[in-house]
Amino acid sequence: MAVTYNLKGTTNPSFKVGKTGNGTVYAENLEATSGQQLLLSGTSLTWTGDIVTNSIVSTNFYINDTADIFLDAAGGDVILKKGGGIQHGYLSNDNDNFVIKASVADKDLIFRGSDSGSEITALTLDMSDAGAATFGGNVTVSGNLTVSGTTTTVNSTTIAVTNSFTFEGATADDFETVLTVTDPTADRTVTIPDATGQIVLRDSTDTLTNKSIDVDNNTVTNIEVDNLKSGVLDTDISSVAGTDTTLASAKAIKTYVDAQVPDDTDGLTEGSSNLYYTDARVQIVSINNLVEDTTPQLGGTLDANGNTIDMGTNVLTDTNLGQFATAYSWGDHSTQNYLSGTLGFPTDLGAVTGSTTSYLGLGPDLGSIATGDTFVGLVKDFGGFSETVRLSGVQTLTNKTITDAASISIANTSTDNSLLITTTENSSTAGPVITLKRNSASPADADYLGQIKFKGENDADQEIVYGKITGKIQDASDGTEDGLIEFANKKAGSNVITARLRSDSLQLLNGTGLTVAGDTTLTGTLNGHTLPGGAGTFALTSSFTHFHSSAQTVTSTQSTNNASGSVDYTFSELSGAIHYVAFLNRTLMRASEYSVSGTTLTVNTGVLATDDQIEVTGISV
Repeated sequence: MAVTYNLKGTTNPSFKVGKTGNGTVYAENLEATSGQQLLLSGTSLTWTGDIVTNSIVSTNFYINDTADIFLDAAGGDVILKKGGGIQHGYLSNDNDNFVIKASVADKDLIFRGSDSGSEITALTLDMSDAGAATFGGNVTVSGNLTVSGTTTTVNSTTIAVTNSFTFEGATADDFETVLTVTDPTADRTVTIPDATGQIVLRDSTDTLTNKSIDVDNNTVTNIEVDNLKSGVLDTDISSVAGTDTTLASAKAIKTYVDAQVPDDTDGLTEGSSNLYYTDARVQIVSINNLVEDTTPQLGGTLDANGNTIDMGTNVLTDTNLGQFATAYSWGDHSTQNYLSGTLGFPTDLGAVTGSTTSYLGLGPDLGSIATGDTFVGLVKDFGGFSETVRLSGVQTLTNKTITDAASISIANTSTDNSLLITTTENSSTAGPVITLKRNSASPADADYLGQIKFKGENDADQEIVYGKITGKIQDASDGTEDGLIEFANKKAGSNVITARLRSDSLQLLNGTGLTVAGDTTLTGTLNGHTLPGGAGTFALTSSFTHFHSSAQTVTSTQSTNNASGSVDYTFSELSGAIHYVAFLNRTLMRASEYSVSGTTLTVNTGVLATDDQIEVTGISV
């Protein structure tokens, strides 16, 4: 049976109505004086009457329930008013669309929150400017961003574009202009000059006006005299000054040279500086003013035609004698150096006889060879040596290639650089470069390429490979090639692959964990879950647990202590809580009235009274 209580005026501040079971409370013109509250709790609350007409007068009006609170308006609107009955906003249903509206003309819709305890404005919608949006922080767009206006202003120093800009042009059709860049191998800067004009493309035909070309650092090809106009002498050059630096054409030069050479020898006389030979006759003339050249030079190759060039005891010096094939009987060279400089590549030195020590030059050439008279027919690679050739001291090898070497070992006792490769090239291009190439005739997916091994000893004096880095072919298909880098470590006595850096992912394998000492930024999903932005603890919704503590009663001692200081309460339910609220006598406490540290709730001064009830509720992980 339903029970109805009709309440009429009472001044009792603690007057309560209650019953076991369900019932209806009808209230009209309820008043609560300052400091008092109207508390309605239960599984449901039905209010009959117009709250605007039959007003509830109090300092604060609280609607509190341990579960959810529903606002169910049959008219579809929840209207928000301020003092004087002025409507300043409402929540509305528009054909099942959820509408939030600011009702006052030209007043903004503002979204505010707390950033580390400080109030911030996250978003302002300017209703006086058609709802123009101003964000207080960064904006992340997960999908495409479409701007329908005619002007987009970006007040930013840097705009990062992954691939390209696309310009539609004045006509919306299937033709666009795409501005893109070649994948850079270093930081590049393209500067547009402070001028108005068109950009000239390398592959297009254009006319350049008032432009200068630095011919010292550039090559200009296919230039004709007609193109150079007055900048080239194309006529008689016989009268130009010796200091004239004007460029002459090939035609002008040929004309001048032809004019200097007679068409026959009839004008040749004794004492002339020119000597001519023709098939018709030979004229022998004397040549005056002949000067001895003490340092003659060959303009081509000296061919001995199988004959012997006898140097006697003279010393033949040059920076590089080059390659020669004539065999020589050198005799006893123990006291005389007949060759100095760089010997080059002789194909056959002949037989070296005489003393037990033979010298083939000094300094930067072959040096001193102390293996007696066994060198017969030394060929390019010192094939006649009966000993291992060794390099001692500091040696410099330039542009040398080692082929058909099974292995090369470098052994020393130093902890300094065993192998140092240095380049003095000063551009931004990578260097020095170490290349490991596997020239396979049948490359296939999963083929191993180059590998770097890290070896050491164990405590049993055994050589162990403790780690290695290997390059592999992930996909050998032409046009879609993929590569990967594989890392292997010695783990519990066995070599295992611990990580694999593929072209599309980083894989940690065989029980290898990930430890990050700093911050980690993830884009995309984690195990299929999209990560939210901001700071805090991340957990799946299935991991959340709702809690509600038992109420703790305020003792008279605690009430007395709270009059002049804070009082602590312990709630074990706060352990692991990510969100919580506190209630005093089932009324939501203000954030300024308490604080929480771990499982301790501290109530600030002047809040508690004897027999008050304190409880907490929230969500933990």
